[in-house]
Amino acid sequence: MTRPFFIFILCVLTVNIFAQSKSDTLFMGPKKYCLKKTKIFHPFQSGPVYLPSEYESIRKYDKEIDINYKVPADTLARISYDDDGNEIWVKIMPSEKQPYNRYITLYSFADTVKLAFKEFCDFSPYIKSNNKKRYFCSYKINYLYKDTLGEVTHLNMFGSNIFSFWRPNSIISDNEKDKLKQTYFILTDLYYTKGNATYFFDREFIIVIK
Repeated sequence: MTRPFFIFILCVLTVNIFAQSKSDTLFMGPKKYCLKKTKIFHPFQSGPVYLPSEYESIRKYDKEIDINYKVPADTLARISYDDDGNEIWVKIMPSEKQPYNRYITLYSFADTVKLAFKEFCDFSPYIKSNNKKRYFCSYKINYLYKDTLGEVTHLNMFGSNIFSFWRPNSIISDNEKDKLKQTYFILTDLYYTKGNATYFFDREFIIVIK
């Protein structure tokens, strides 16, 4: 009885050690990324609350990316609330004629992801951990079109489409599609839930439609 019991305990320990050490995977449209687990840490972040991260940080201040845009001044205007209660803020370019440079800085930039238009409409990235899909429940999207920088923040969007604000409910015109193809979408401030805990995902992406 002792030998079978010892073998059973050894197998359980081996499985548990493997489960704890293996990497999770981020599925971001057509791409996937290995996420190396680490001890829980609290990264510096601009989100509403200070939450821990489960994965190794890629924050490298010497490799930060600045996204420039030119406006005379940033006029911040609250536009509306959408059907899900998300507050939409847009920075509108005033009419002055002397533009100057502004920029968004990405410290934890991971990749530029190019999507076909259909992929853009159905874009729902997730983390696969222990064979379970974990969708992001909160995130911020800055969208840059020519000289106008806008911002949309989604809250409590469990398993939802990230670009639902732009997702057409009917046939979209060629002009609208061309405008979307000229827009850069900067995905930041990602959060997800696991059990009763909420975690910050320390990655930033640029999304474009090819």
